[in-house]
Amino acid sequence: MPKKLPSFEENKKQDNEKHKDHDLVTEMNVNSDIAIKLSHITKTFLNGAVKANTDISFEIKRNDVHALIGENGAGKSTLTSIIFGLYEQDSGEIFINGEKVKFKSAADARRHKIGMVHQHFKLVENYNVIDNIILGVEPSKFGFINYFQARKKLKELIAKYNFNIRLNDKISALSVGQQQKVEILKLLFIDADILIFDEPTAVLSDIEIKSFLQMILDFKSMGKTIIIISHKLNEIKEVADNATVIRHGKVVGHYNVKKSTVKQLAEAMVGRTLKEIHNTGSTKFGDVIVKVNNLPLALLKNPNARVGIHKTTQWLLTKLHWSSVTFEIRKFFINNFVCLPKFWWETLLYKTNILKEEPVLNYKYGKQDKLDFENENISLEIRAGEIFAIAGVEGNGQSQFVEYISGLKKAPYGTVFIKRPVKENKYKNKNEKLDKKLYEIRTNSFVSWMLKFTNNDHLLIDDYIDVSYKPILKKYKWGLSFIPEDRHKHGLFLDESIAFNTVSNQMYKWSYNKVGFMDFGSINHNALKVINDFDVRGVASLQDHARGLSGGNQQKLIVGREMNKNTDFIIFTQPTRGLDLGAIEYIHSRILKSKEEGKAILLISYELDEILSLADTIAVFNKNKISGMGSKKEMTREKIAECMVSDSIAKSEEIKKGVDNV
Repeated sequence: MPKKLPSFEENKKQDNEKHKDHDLVTEMNVNSDIAIKLSHITKTFLNGAVKANTDISFEIKRNDVHALIGENGAGKSTLTSIIFGLYEQDSGEIFINGEKVKFKSAADARRHKIGMVHQHFKLVENYNVIDNIILGVEPSKFGFINYFQARKKLKELIAKYNFNIRLNDKISALSVGQQQKVEILKLLFIDADILIFDEPTAVLSDIEIKSFLQMILDFKSMGKTIIIISHKLNEIKEVADNATVIRHGKVVGHYNVKKSTVKQLAEAMVGRTLKEIHNTGSTKFGDVIVKVNNLPLALLKNPNARVGIHKTTQWLLTKLHWSSVTFEIRKFFINNFVCLPKFWWETLLYKTNILKEEPVLNYKYGKQDKLDFENENISLEIRAGEIFAIAGVEGNGQSQFVEYISGLKKAPYGTVFIKRPVKENKYKNKNEKLDKKLYEIRTNSFVSWMLKFTNNDHLLIDDYIDVSYKPILKKYKWGLSFIPEDRHKHGLFLDESIAFNTVSNQMYKWSYNKVGFMDFGSINHNALKVINDFDVRGVASLQDHARGLSGGNQQKLIVGREMNKNTDFIIFTQPTRGLDLGAIEYIHSRILKSKEEGKAILLISYELDEILSLADTIAVFNKNKISGMGSKKEMTREKIAECMVSDSIAKSEEIKKGVDNV
């Protein structure tokens, strides 16, 4: 019997299957409205043990602000890193402006005019601004870097976007907000058409956030395509056109942001209804746990300031304003022997027509750099069961204050005190002969003086220990938990195991360290508890390096480690930075639980909503001093905002008064 020939429809179907890829490319070329198309993208790590992205497909329109939202560890940063060429997908295809691409590196992505600002900035701290911007894309002339061309273009960009940045400043001297602007300049310098921002507002103050969101809208008006990853849905609602929600590495929905509510986006992100957390606990607090007495923050902020080893030395240096003297000497030499000669040389080049732009005399140190030693010193008390919050625009002394309180930096003697833990009050029971004898010896005035002189204040009988000059390890032993602002620099050993990082600042304890040998059983047990309690995702093995976790999961690991310790005093510095809404809800509830347990809590946050929902007492920092302090009832949103700009208001009123008098 002759073989049946395939029908016309069957032939057409086979032909379509055979040329499926070709048709997809043709369709993409025809549809010029699509800037990026992702087709079945899958990416795994650790030989498939961790599935970051699974079969992800969606499109991003040209000249669109497209938001990627999802929980920590959902795979958002991995996906954008694939688009930017940092990772290569295991399977799937990427089309950029209709062209099928497979990037081997970020350099390939830059050639397609794609730029990315990462959650953790990719800057070299010892390089200056201009070298960081042109690194890898240096314009050249006759084999040399053409700094003239680079400077000209960058000055135009800085003027256009009103960035307060000097090209010769080192990255280490810039604020976090300024560093982010350097990252944005890197994108603009290569004329990127597709801009990717990973958690761009996590490190910015309220004022900087408004400026950044306006910048996004400006980029959109210029015809650029923007991908933004953020957990702050109010900001997404303000600037985004469309959103893709990713959960556990898979796409779970696409939304028109303008037609969707914040509640809908939040529930899609976490897969459940979120509840609002507010501090409704008791305002009857216990004993004072922490005292800060006349901490000279303005003096200590100066990088030239030095805290003396002995009290007398410290007192003398403070009274002489020695850091101010060294600052003035440094200012004189740099301004007169570096800045001025440079200006003279550039003027000569300008007059001989070698330099086309007329030079401007820019002193490295000006009037605005002068320290104000008339500032009030910082004094405050934190009591058991109290959440004491510090608000204010970033750069007004909050970071320095935390460094001195936590022990990252040494403060002058007699400025920071903590209440002695109950377990160290064992010699106060005078019923027994031995305890009574020891008590008498240690309360003797000469013995007390010797203990202080030899830096053994902790052996005194006093209720409070002067910890001003003590290292952070001593403070850990006396009952401190500390969530630092910079999780990479002060929070984690990135190239050590996840298990070790859960006990890294507790290795003095017998539970984890027995006669110099690590007790891996106890360490692993503690690590599992932290991971389970705080939902740390992306952990295939306890021996994986902490570097392999996403930024949000690294933060959860630190918060879990510190909150699981049995301590009397907890410092939270930006505790929910980079965390998703579900994680924020859980951590806020744990903070309130710690309050109920009678712990003293210091909360530093640039998120005003976070402070208003958690704090019992609020202090506002402005120019290294407290410009306002009171209970949560007194410190309303309006009052806090007024305290943040109180100096500016006073100055404008003074100017107005002077004009009226004239």
